[in-house]
Amino acid sequence: MPVRVRCGEEAFDALPAAAAEWLEAGALCIALGGTPPVGGGVARGYRATRAPVVSLRDHVRALETAVFLHGDAASALDVFLHAPLPDGSLWTHYAPLDSNVSPPDGAHVFDDELRGLRFWRDSLCADAEALAVCGALRVFRATGDKRWLQNHRPVLERALQHLWEHPRRWSGELDLPKRPFTLDSFPVAFQDASTQKSAHNPSPITHHRFSVHPGDASQLFVACNALAEIHNLLNDNDSDNWQQRAQHIEAQLNSVGWNGQFYTHQIHLSPGRVRGVDEARQLAACNAFAMNAGVAQHEQCAAILKEYQRRRELYLESQFCEWWGIHP
Repeated sequence: MPVRVRCGEEAFDALPAAAAEWLEAGALCIALGGTPPVGGGVARGYRATRAPVVSLRDHVRALETAVFLHGDAASALDVFLHAPLPDGSLWTHYAPLDSNVSPPDGAHVFDDELRGLRFWRDSLCADAEALAVCGALRVFRATGDKRWLQNHRPVLERALQHLWEHPRRWSGELDLPKRPFTLDSFPVAFQDASTQKSAHNPSPITHHRFSVHPGDASQLFVACNALAEIHNLLNDNDSDNWQQRAQHIEAQLNSVGWNGQFYTHQIHLSPGRVRGVDEARQLAACNAFAMNAGVAQHEQCAAILKEYQRRRELYLESQFCEWWGIHP
C-alpha cells in the first residue's frame, strides 16, 4: 500500500510521491548472472550519483526511506552479503562488469564473472560493516522475513567482528574504530598534511596518518545494538555481548572525543595538521551522526545545537545556513 500524507499542506502531502520519484530516478537495476540464492534475478541498488555504481553506504542510507516506498528492500544488500572478503569484511561498491567503471587507486578489486559484477573495497572506508548490519535490520523491519535474517546473520556478525581484528581499522590505544586522516567521513585522505597534499584513495594505505572519527564510532554503536536486537529476534544467546560492546564504544567516544561543546572532527593517533585550519574549532557532520545514533546525551545534543546557532549568528551575512558539513 503506498505511503500517503494528508495534512492540508500541499508540499508535505506531495512528499512521499516526490521521494519515491527521486529514489526511482537514482535506482540502478542489474540483471545478475548465475542462479539463486547467490546469483540470478535483478539487484536494485540506490545511488547518490548517476554513475553505474552502487555504494553500500549510499544504498543503506536510501533504504531508510526506500523500504516504505518501493517493494524490493533486500536484493542489493544480498549482493554485498553474498560476497564477503576472506577476513569477513565487505565490499563497499559494485558495478556491472561491462560498465568500464574504474575503481579508485588503492582499492581492492574483485571481478565476479558469474554474476557479471565488479566489486571493490574503498581503502578509506571504516563504516561499511556497521552500515550493512543496520541495513539488514531495516530490511527485516520492512519484510518480517526471519529466514532471510537468519541466513545473513553469520556474515553480518563476522563482518562486524573483523573490525576489532583488523590492524588498520581498529585502534588498540583508544579501543575505537580508526581510519586514515580524512575530511570527516568523505573518501578524501590527507596524504601529507604538512604540505597540504591530499588524494582520493592514495596507495598504499600504510602511508596514511590514522585517526578516530566520531562518525564511525557512532555508526558502530548503532550497529552493535542492532546486532544485539537481531540476536534477540532470532532467539540467539549473544545479544548481551553486543550490547556491552555498544556501551563501551559510547563511553570511550564520549571520553576521548567530546570537547565540552561538540565532538572533535578527528582524534589523531599520530601527529598531523591541516595547514591554515584550527582543527580544535572544526564542527563536522559527525556531530549529527552522534545525535541521531543516541551516543550524544540530551545535554550534549543541546550543546551541539547551541554551537551551530552561535556560528549562524556569526556568519549570518555570508552563509545561507548553519548546517555545514564541516566548519571551518
